[in-house]
Amino acid sequence: LAMSESVYRGVVTVTNLPPAVSATNDGPVDAGTSVNVTITATDPAGVLDEPLVYEWDWNGDGTYDALSTTSHVASHTYDVAGEYTVGVQVTDHDGDWATDSTTVTVYLNEPEAAFTAAPNPCACNATVTFDASTSTHGRPDRAIVQYEWDFDGDGTYDRTSTTRTTTYAYPTFGTYNATLQVTDNNDPAKTDTATVAISVSLGNLPPVARPGGPYLIQENQNLPLDGSASSDPNAACGDRVVSYEWDLRNDGTFEYTGATPTVPWTDLSGLPRNVDIPLALRVTDEFGLTHTATTTLNIRANRAPTDIVLSPNWVLENTPGAIVGNVTVTDPDLGDTHTLAVLAPEDARFEIVGGQLKLKAGVSLDRATEPIVTLQITATDAGGLSYTEEFTIAVLDPSAAADTWQFDFNGFHGRTALGYLGVSPWQEKSAESPYGWVGPLPWYFERYDSSNPGWDPLRYDGQSTNTSGEPVTFAVDVLAGKAYEVMILTGDPSWNHDLQQFQVWDASQTAPLELPDLTQPLSADTQVVGVWGAAAPDSTPSTWGGGTPSVSTGFYRWIRFTTGAIGDGSEADGVGTLLMKMLDRGGGNRTTVILAMSVRAVDRVAPLTLVRAQPAASGSPFSSLAADGATADQYTGAGAAPGSVLTVTVSANVPAGWPSQYAKVTVDGDWPTFGTQVQAKADGTFEFWVQRPATLTDTSLKEEDWTITVEELTGLARATAVQPYKAPNAEDSAALRFDFGATTSPVQKYGESLEKSFLQVVPQTIYSATRGYGWQTRVAAGDRRDNYTSGYPESETHNTASPLRTDFNSGRNAKFRVDLPDGLYNVRLYHSNPLYFGRVPYTNQPFQLQVGSTVYSVGAIPPGQTAFTEFSTTVSGGNLQILFGVNSTVFMIAGIDISAGGLPADKPLVATGDPQDAGAATIGLAELQAAAAEAAARWTAAGLTAPQAATLADVQYAVADLGGTYLGLANPAANTVRIDDDAAMIGWSRVAGPLSLDDGPITKDGVSLLTVVMHELGHLLGHEHSDDPNDLMAPVLSAGRIGGLPTGPGRVQAEWGLGASSLLLPASSFLPDPLSRLDAAFADLGRAEVSDEADSDDGAWPRLVSQDGDELPAATVRSAEEIAQAKVPRRSRMEQFERELDEWFAEFAAVTD
Repeated sequence: LAMSESVYRGVVTVTNLPPAVSATNDGPVDAGTSVNVTITATDPAGVLDEPLVYEWDWNGDGTYDALSTTSHVASHTYDVAGEYTVGVQVTDHDGDWATDSTTVTVYLNEPEAAFTAAPNPCACNATVTFDASTSTHGRPDRAIVQYEWDFDGDGTYDRTSTTRTTTYAYPTFGTYNATLQVTDNNDPAKTDTATVAISVSLGNLPPVARPGGPYLIQENQNLPLDGSASSDPNAACGDRVVSYEWDLRNDGTFEYTGATPTVPWTDLSGLPRNVDIPLALRVTDEFGLTHTATTTLNIRANRAPTDIVLSPNWVLENTPGAIVGNVTVTDPDLGDTHTLAVLAPEDARFEIVGGQLKLKAGVSLDRATEPIVTLQITATDAGGLSYTEEFTIAVLDPSAAADTWQFDFNGFHGRTALGYLGVSPWQEKSAESPYGWVGPLPWYFERYDSSNPGWDPLRYDGQSTNTSGEPVTFAVDVLAGKAYEVMILTGDPSWNHDLQQFQVWDASQTAPLELPDLTQPLSADTQVVGVWGAAAPDSTPSTWGGGTPSVSTGFYRWIRFTTGAIGDGSEADGVGTLLMKMLDRGGGNRTTVILAMSVRAVDRVAPLTLVRAQPAASGSPFSSLAADGATADQYTGAGAAPGSVLTVTVSANVPAGWPSQYAKVTVDGDWPTFGTQVQAKADGTFEFWVQRPATLTDTSLKEEDWTITVEELTGLARATAVQPYKAPNAEDSAALRFDFGATTSPVQKYGESLEKSFLQVVPQTIYSATRGYGWQTRVAAGDRRDNYTSGYPESETHNTASPLRTDFNSGRNAKFRVDLPDGLYNVRLYHSNPLYFGRVPYTNQPFQLQVGSTVYSVGAIPPGQTAFTEFSTTVSGGNLQILFGVNSTVFMIAGIDISAGGLPADKPLVATGDPQDAGAATIGLAELQAAAAEAAARWTAAGLTAPQAATLADVQYAVADLGGTYLGLANPAANTVRIDDDAAMIGWSRVAGPLSLDDGPITKDGVSLLTVVMHELGHLLGHEHSDDPNDLMAPVLSAGRIGGLPTGPGRVQAEWGLGASSLLLPASSFLPDPLSRLDAAFADLGRAEVSDEADSDDGAWPRLVSQDGDELPAATVRSAEEIAQAKVPRRSRMEQFERELDEWFAEFAAVTD
């Protein structure tokens, strides 16, 4: 049996799998740079089903943007930084596919600048902080490495740093596009900028309108207005007055614009005449802030005079050419001029000369035949209108009494002021003379040359006690039964007089105690006063009978006594006698002086009215005000003669009489002096401001009465009112603020509109209980303003620092006292070291000060810088005392703030101005050698001996910083000349040729290099210092001399073995005017290390450290005379003056003994 074959057939199914896909990239990359994305595909079975299709979706939106069948790598460029998801897809031959994705990081490879500025908006000169912390970089592996700042947007980068923050203060208002540029560490580096607008607009104060005036015009005249004195307190910050608007009627309508417009008469003709018309000026600054101030316009329509006064109205018989009295005309047209004439009838014996009615030369009257003369005086004004008044003149026997006397106490030449009776030193009271000295006769004096024009017979001569101060007594007969006012003028244009005692009493009564206890209140018949001819206390000259006050011509004071009714004398003839005794109670001068005396019956004094206008109050006493030492209050009055001059005095009420402590008075709200004169308007009204006192006379009181006195000159009319002041406290008082300086220095102002002033303190501000503050020790003053006063253009001045900063007081172991109510006070001290006249850099050495038992140290103050000492202290015993310069350290004090509350926020010393000006350019050997060759040629031409010629040929020159005020140093032993590199920071003038008399060796261009080199060569040639300040060999270079060669005997030393000699540039060379000599710039050479004679063992000056640290011999001189000469410049000129006074008194005492 055959077996059959079986066949099986089956179906094999093969399933295709998609490829395995992965995507990678070669990032991160920078924007704009291509990135490669690679696709890797594998078959699960190990065999690729090719061909494969590669696709790329570059932006992850599901749509493939690129396809390739040949390459699995594709590239793409991204222009914007960011994170991008790239999708990929691979499809095989069978259509199966697979996907994957990769993330591409794209960086913006550059920096991005951004910053903040705060505060914004800001104030002028405020510190703005710029912070670039928000600046970034697009790549984490890159960084910003530099920050550049253009603060004002001018395209120039002002500051470059590697830190993110900086500060800047904008000096002027405006909007500034501050720009930051940042730089990264790419190679090459990349930058970016950002800009922020900075608004400098905060802190602006309104402008100050000053309309000028009062304006006075005649009819048919145009009106020129002048508001050019208006200013903007923020001028230093670039603000300014941009518009001026004038309101002619002060009705709110501004008709004219411009700083100095002229109003035609046609626009004025409708205004009233002969009255004060209010006129307003409104000024606007660049920020739109405004200020309006008013003045007055008076259109004069001529009116006739209304009154004539003859005072006095009597004449002594048998006195040829005698003066009857002053003729005063009252005219409603202020400023009108008048022609005076005597109508008699037909009396040709009289004439009017210089406003005085007098008998003609050689003419006299006889009382026996003509006891009364009647005449008429006519006053005709400039417009031809006239007024006539009849007067009765009494012809008096010289032995007769009167109720009005005016005496001028004469000196050597018997010169008498107009309107006064001359009193000679030998005038004795007798039966024939109703006035004169009783007992010992006085001494007498005369200042200056009485033959010079302008010599004042009232002030510049007088009579005095002897130098022992022994009493002298003056007597004058007056009509009995009347009370009298006695005004005594004392003062001296040249000398200080302290502790002068005057007494006035009725001869029929008991005489006052001759030597009362000065520690107790004085009776009303006794006053003790001081006057300062060298410079007035508080640096403020007192006004006197119509004269112009001036520190340079002395300090004068009217003293007033008021008596009771004078009793009838022993003859019972209706005549009484007033006695005036003067003596000296000690002090420095030991003499008491009298210049003039006015005696007037009280019933001859006309009344004035007085009210307080702001804050408003009427009646006397006025309502009480806080004594804050800062606020100014306005007072108004009426009843004065039109146009008359009034003296306003505000004084504390004390039993000693009138006056005692003064408050400051001014005519316009500024801070001036006590005893200020104001002028009444055409209607007899007047106004003034009074600065409240800083302390009360009696600090134990809570309230104290002060008296305001307004009077016409020596008492023709008067008003008095009582103004009570409350003691200061933390709630209602401002801080006490003191500015220390010299008498001629400006005083620091403060307040929103600079309407307040610091209290000025000068070396003469000696403490007294009536003033309430002052120095208890002698100090010196310095004033380092750069105020060229020799005709140099204003644009070349450098007086930019604040008044508080530019001056100071200085000394050693000096105590300053302020009377204050007991309590807790905060105190700030300003220690300023200003650059000397804007240039010379002095470094003040450390010093100490003490308050109570606490000692405070002040470190060295660099040139042009300021140090502050702030502390709290408890006042007990009614006063605060600060001891400056403990242990004889040399101190500097520029200002003090004292407050029972918080200290003032402003620091005017720092806030105003820049005291540091650029120094002078230096010279080198090339410039010096040119001057040396010229100097040598001039000495050779003058004639030299053989040894001198050999010396001159072998001189070695050097340029160095000699420090201080040294210009040059010569060392004969080494035959060397050393010249300061920058002429003590003034600068060298290298103009060839001799200097003219007008130029002098110190000019606007600098110090003459030729003059100084010739001086130093003179030492090497054997010439010593000359006593003649105008000689080439004078030890101190004077601004007024030329560089002439020395002449005369004794100019060449026999011995050549000199030490180092020097030429100095003293502080006095820069004094603003010669009258400042008594309290001028502090001439200490800027070196506290320079000692007095007692500090030097060998009589020579010690060694000083110059600016660059080299030790130089300052001046090694042999003779005591040279030592004295050389040391003068480093001392205060006040100290030098005091030494001269001491020497004069010593010589005087020797002669009188």
